[in-house]
Amino acid sequence: MTSEQQTPRDAQSSQASVSSHSHQGHIEPGRQKATMLGLFIAFAIRRQIQKQCHADLKPDNVERLIEAVEEGELNQSIIRILRNVSQEVEPVPAALAMLLTHEDPTNKPFELHEELATEDEKSLAVGFCVRMNVALHGTEKDEERELIHKQLTGERAASHRCEIIFHTLSTIRDLLKLQEEIDRRRAAA
Repeated sequence: MTSEQQTPRDAQSSQASVSSHSHQGHIEPGRQKATMLGLFIAFAIRRQIQKQCHADLKPDNVERLIEAVEEGELNQSIIRILRNVSQEVEPVPAALAMLLTHEDPTNKPFELHEELATEDEKSLAVGFCVRMNVALHGTEKDEERELIHKQLTGERAASHRCEIIFHTLSTIRDLLKLQEEIDRRRAAA
């Protein structure tokens, strides 16, 4: 089964087997929950990119996007940074950049909206960070959103915007690498 055909359920069962081998059967509960959630969200993102570009989103595509963001003007909103960089890169990384500027489906993490976000806090990039932090640390969703709101409107807002972008992109890249490893192990079994 190719990664394009893999379902979230396949990712879940594969992740459980990879996790037990990779870490001698012990993963912190928050980390495992965040990894599983991340794999589900990465699957939804890959499916959307596949529909848009007729190409699979690979870790190299995300790495290219990270490089482009590093080279760009970082003293802007998250949405503006990602939209600007989408014009500088190839179609697949550009599609990911634009997707992250869409409205976050607040209560439905696997349903991607067509509307563009009007504020950083409402973007899929921020929503992704919120979900991963909630899963990883066991915090409340509203507490995470409030913390990010304070960070994005506070004195170091520009720094926090960059942290969110790089955290989101590097996490997506790492999840895609994990999915490739799962696929390799499955093919070898």
